[in-house]
Amino acid sequence: MQLSAIDWAIIVGYFVLTIGIGLFGLLMLTQRMNRELELASRRDYLTQVMNRRGFQEAAEQEFEKARRFGTLLTLAALDIDHFKRINDTYGHPAGDDVLKALARRMEGALRTVDKVARLGGEEFGVLLPNSSKVGGRMVAERIRSAIEASPIPTGEGPIECTASIGGTTLDPDRPPRTRDELIKQADQALYLAKNTGRNQVCWYGESR
Repeated sequence: MQLSAIDWAIIVGYFVLTIGIGLFGLLMLTQRMNRELELASRRDYLTQVMNRRGFQEAAEQEFEKARRFGTLLTLAALDIDHFKRINDTYGHPAGDDVLKALARRMEGALRTVDKVARLGGEEFGVLLPNSSKVGGRMVAERIRSAIEASPIPTGEGPIECTASIGGTTLDPDRPPRTRDELIKQADQALYLAKNTGRNQVCWYGESR
């Protein structure tokens, strides 16, 4: 049976359409995978909060926004007290359970616009846009209390934890020159909290 020109046109059109749909689907799948990989590159694999890279990028955006519009910005650094002792006593899997549970407790103490990240090891960062020093301290204390409130369930049994927190609030009248300077201020406040007794909140510029 011979096919007419119209029949051939229909067949060719069908194959072209099929190939086109397949290529479009492949393109969409590739774009989706690229987006997921991009998100994964900014997320901590264990706790599923942001990692250091994601936190630094978010802090840079909020820092520039606060400088441009003269809005408030609070940043806090948190360190789990004696975390090495937890790992040494109960093992690293239990330590991982603690990190994951603490990340959830921190998220539960924050607003939807706030961001939490695991910066490495047992250290976390918290970004609080449009938050004053008073409001930032209240959030930091709420996080500290949530961590201390009850033992954390782990594969090795419940483990009691506390955390030291250092914070800083960007002063619109005398802002630090860079995001890294703001992060350094929070780190200095964290060192003060750790070196003067732990399980407390300290703020940049304070002395104990």
